[in-house]
Amino acid sequence: PTFNPTVSPTTNPTTAPTPPPTTGSPTTSPTFNPTMSPTFNPTTSPTTSPSTMSPTTSPTLKPTMSPTTNPTTSPTTAPPTHSPLPPGTPTGTPTPKPTTGAPTRKPTLNPAVTIVEVEYTVVSRSYTSEVKVQSTLKLGASFTLPTNEDAKTAMLDAIKLAVKKTIEATLSGNQAAGEVTIITVNGQAISQRRLLERLLEGEGDVEWESSVTETTTVVTKTNPDGKIVEAIVNGEEQPVDDNTDGATVLSIASNTESIGSGIVSQVATALETATSTDGGGTSTPAFLTTLEESVEEVVTASSVPIERSALDSVTAAIEVAPAVTDVNQAVEVTQNATEPVSTTETVDVVLTASPTTPSPTNKPTGTPTKTPTNRPTSITEGIIGAAPTPPADDPSPTSFEVKAPGTFVIQGVTCTPGTTVSTSLATSVENALKSSGCPAGTNCAADVTKIECQSSRRALRALSISSLVVEFEAILNVYCQQFDCSDVTDISNAVYAQLTSAFAGAIADGTFVTALQSNSGFGSSLVDVNSLEFDAVVVPLLSMLTSWYPGWHNGEATCRNDGNAPTYMTIMGTYIKSSLEECCTSYYSWDFTLCLILAGASSSAYATNEFYVDHETETCKQSCNEGTEGLNCAGIAGPWEDMFSTAVACCTEKLWWVDQNSCVAKSTLTPSTTPLGSSQWYRKGNKCVKDCEVSSSDAQCGGLAERWDDTFASAGTCCNTKVWWVDLNQCT
Repeated sequence: PTFNPTVSPTTNPTTAPTPPPTTGSPTTSPTFNPTMSPTFNPTTSPTTSPSTMSPTTSPTLKPTMSPTTNPTTSPTTAPPTHSPLPPGTPTGTPTPKPTTGAPTRKPTLNPAVTIVEVEYTVVSRSYTSEVKVQSTLKLGASFTLPTNEDAKTAMLDAIKLAVKKTIEATLSGNQAAGEVTIITVNGQAISQRRLLERLLEGEGDVEWESSVTETTTVVTKTNPDGKIVEAIVNGEEQPVDDNTDGATVLSIASNTESIGSGIVSQVATALETATSTDGGGTSTPAFLTTLEESVEEVVTASSVPIERSALDSVTAAIEVAPAVTDVNQAVEVTQNATEPVSTTETVDVVLTASPTTPSPTNKPTGTPTKTPTNRPTSITEGIIGAAPTPPADDPSPTSFEVKAPGTFVIQGVTCTPGTTVSTSLATSVENALKSSGCPAGTNCAADVTKIECQSSRRALRALSISSLVVEFEAILNVYCQQFDCSDVTDISNAVYAQLTSAFAGAIADGTFVTALQSNSGFGSSLVDVNSLEFDAVVVPLLSMLTSWYPGWHNGEATCRNDGNAPTYMTIMGTYIKSSLEECCTSYYSWDFTLCLILAGASSSAYATNEFYVDHETETCKQSCNEGTEGLNCAGIAGPWEDMFSTAVACCTEKLWWVDQNSCVAKSTLTPSTTPLGSSQWYRKGNKCVKDCEVSSSDAQCGGLAERWDDTFASAGTCCNTKVWWVDLNQCT
């Protein structure tokens, strides 16, 4: 209830009496916890003021005991942090743009291309071959020549013209027929006009001779390494390969024997066809028609009147039979060659690179792939088994062997320590190793290099059981994935890991023991294997795997095998050779020896010890390094020198005018077995001396005569002829 009455009555009276109070008496202080239900009586005094009339200016001293269940409805009012650098200052290097918009799922469809300018040498040559051919026409027994001299000549000219037309009808564009000469008619020569009257009767045989000229044009295209890449003969492309050279193409195209026989065969076929009928004898041979046309031309062109009726009578009586040509006749061929014409042709060769992702990368990508691979990739996939297929014109991939040497002990075998183990036991071990340890589908092999029987300390005394210590090599033939085999070490290590894991697994899981017990000599159930150890992988020397290429891009006159061949050489492939000798022969044939020396080849590769002429000393020297003991070395012979296996052959061929005994003796640094010189007399100064060595016991020897010295059988003849003004007693 209120302590003071209201000042004024309410304007609106209540409609119902006031309810009773909720509490019996008023509380003296506010409650600290809210009541679960409303009070029945009102408080006697108002509650105290709230503890926080406004927000606090500082944080609370203690954190709340538990986190809030709901987030705050507005952000905190704490001031933002500030960078110590002015606005716009970069914090470091800018982030590079991504190289791809999204991870690739497969190789690029349009790989990058490289264009290389390749300069070819084009050489054109022409050969003109004149071939003389003889044949005989068969005109029948009724064939006779007219009695009139002019008519005779006209008839013979018509026959010549008909033969020439028949030949020309079968010739190609590079061939031409020469004039025809009639040699005999009815077996009689007609080289002299006065003999024509003897040609009136006979069998109608007309022997003639003509020439056919054929021009052969040869065009060859050579690439920078001297290989023929294209050969065209008379417009037709010829097959070429790596062994084709210019000399071979020219010798085949200009071979006079084949040209001659070809033309003879061509003429024989033309004449035989023209003088034959259709087989039934009802048609007129083409030659007879040609002859009638030729008669008309000769008569028309003649400067003197010709009795045409006489010629018509001759042609009407002709009974043409197939011409006779000896296809094996001795052919006379005359050939002339033009000077070669050389030009240069530059071609842009487009070299298409391989796809950007042909094989798994060695490191993981920066981002995960979107989809999983179908199967796990083996690190040795692609290098074990079949060789990778190289692009066209590339040389074959280089293969090499990876060897994993190992040792293990076979216990529980019966053998005698200190004795040689039988070959059959060693073979059984090899077979078991290969069948159990070699990866399937590979050319893996297992070679037992040593097998030795030793006493077993663990064997029971009552049993004669020993141990076999086996040394072996697991071998796998693999292929380089890089052209220069620079990946040989990485591949060797990867294959070594796979091999050692495979063989260790076979021994650990008992597969090897099972395979071993199936072989003779290891049937005992006591057989066990332990102490498997592997030595380090055997990596082949890179120098044995790399290929040789010409070093002309560095100005070098030699070949290299350092794996640094220019890109165009490795891509085109034809520049790479398998040996130093092959490379030097292909690209430095003009100084083959220098190429070998600069490449560091052993002297045995170029010091042949063969003989070549030394015109200055008129002896033969040997091709070897100067100072070589026991040999007459004058340095390595140049490529232009003619080489001989013996001093005798060299002296005979190159110094034939020199005394041969002397030449051979000086060339081989050996004393001559026969006296040198002719022992005849020749002039030397104002005296005559003998042609023999000064060291001889003969005091009159003046040394060996030069080839230009005149020699005489006696001293008197020499003195009287060469030094006639010297007193004879003073001459010798």
